[in-house]
This record gives sequence, structure tokens and C-alpha cells, in this order.
Amino acid sequence: MPEAPRVLAVVPVYNHAATLPGVVQGLLAQDLDVLVVDDGSTDDPLASLGGLPLRSLRLDPNQGKGAALLAAARWAQAEGYDLLLTLDADGQHLPADAPRLLAEARAHWPALVVGNRAMEDEHVPWSSRFGRAFSNGWVRLECGRRLGDTQSGFRAYPVAFLVRTPFLTRRYTFEVEVLVKAAWAGLPIRDVPVRVIYPPAGERISHFRAFRDNARLTALHTWLVTCRLWALATGRSYLGRRATTSAKEKDSA
Repeated sequence: MPEAPRVLAVVPVYNHAATLPGVVQGLLAQDLDVLVVDDGSTDDPLASLGGLPLRSLRLDPNQGKGAALLAAARWAQAEGYDLLLTLDADGQHLPADAPRLLAEARAHWPALVVGNRAMEDEHVPWSSRFGRAFSNGWVRLECGRRLGDTQSGFRAYPVAFLVRTPFLTRRYTFEVEVLVKAAWAGLPIRDVPVRVIYPPAGERISHFRAFRDNARLTALHTWLVTCRLWALATGRSYLGRRATTSAKEKDSA
């Protein structure tokens, strides 16, 4: 473990110009370095940030949240950062909860830490509650771990893990795949409770498309389950090699 892991807060954004400034200001108030990744937005979100002290990347055209996070990880590694703190640009996550995730990540290095959202608020749609429970069940089947919130985007990632691991997906489904790949690699996965803000339905901005994104999730889960069954049957890892040394052991060596 690095003596003091360098932390980069990453905010992937796609057409959230109205909510992005509050998120970035909250992160800067935590004395964090901030990178905004504009994933092909059409509302010029960076213009809303004025002279705030941050760095930015732009993907054009839109490539997906997973692509934005991987671009951020490569940039972070080149700049000497060890830990990526990610949260959404829509204002659902509270930057004030960031120290909880970072403390957990430092205490259990090289863990991947997930913010487990409290979803009891009256404005939390039933579809979000159901979607989380459904996804949690699939991920448990795919990697054998019971995780509390497999759809939360409020996370802390070891940069090296994101850069070195091969991923199939680049969009919404990436955040499920990355958890399963982390479990397969032997990486610790930790949950910490965080708050979440869901605006009333009329004020909510969402890019989730039920048919398209559920079809992608179904395809991903089918592939991950197939890989899991093949690995159990052959004693090999998802990369096709017999697993002897876990990622945790490599990082602590």
C-alpha cells in the first residue's frame, strides 16, 4: 500500500450542466483533486463550472460511463494517483460522504469500496429499489459474494486495478462488470453506508432507457454466469488461466 494514496475525485458527466457545479464544489470543499470527464455532452457542462480549480477530459462522441471511468483511470495513473473516487453528476450522491469511502479504502487497501445507498426516502422510485435487489442477486450468483448495492456509482477504486483489468462493457453495465471482475481477481469489496438524494419524479434527470439498458444487462449477466460456470468446471480463471495468486496478494507483496 502507498504510504498516503493520492486520491482523484472523478465525475463523469453527460448533460448534467445544472447539477454539476454543486457536485464539484462539494468535492473541492473536501480538499480533493477533481477531474470532470465530459462524455459527449450537448449542454456544455464545463462552461457552468466557471473558474473552479479542476481538470477535465472530453470524450466525443458519447462513449458511455464505463469508457469515461476508464479514461479517467488511465489519466490518473499517468498523473501518479493511486485511488479513484467516483460519484455521479446528477447530485444524488453527497460529497460530504466521501471521507467514509476514502477511510474504508485506506483501511482495507487495495479494496474496492462501494457506497451503499439508503433508499428509504419517499422519492426513491420502486424501479430503483427493485433494480438494485435484482442486480444484487445476479452478482451474487456470478461471483459468490453478497453485496449491498451493486448499482451505486459512489465508489473508490484502486487505479491499478481499473487500468490492468480487461473489461467487455463501456456503458451503464460497466459498474456491474467491474464488481464481478474485482471479486474474480480476489480484490476485497467493502460496503459503507451513504446517503442519497432522489428529486421528485418531475425534476429527475435520467439517461436510463429501460428496454435498451435492460437488454444490455441481460446480455452481460448471461455472459458472466457462463464464465463463472466455466471457471467452476475447469478450475480456471475468467482469463483462462489457473488462478494461483490473488490481486490482493500481488498488491501487498
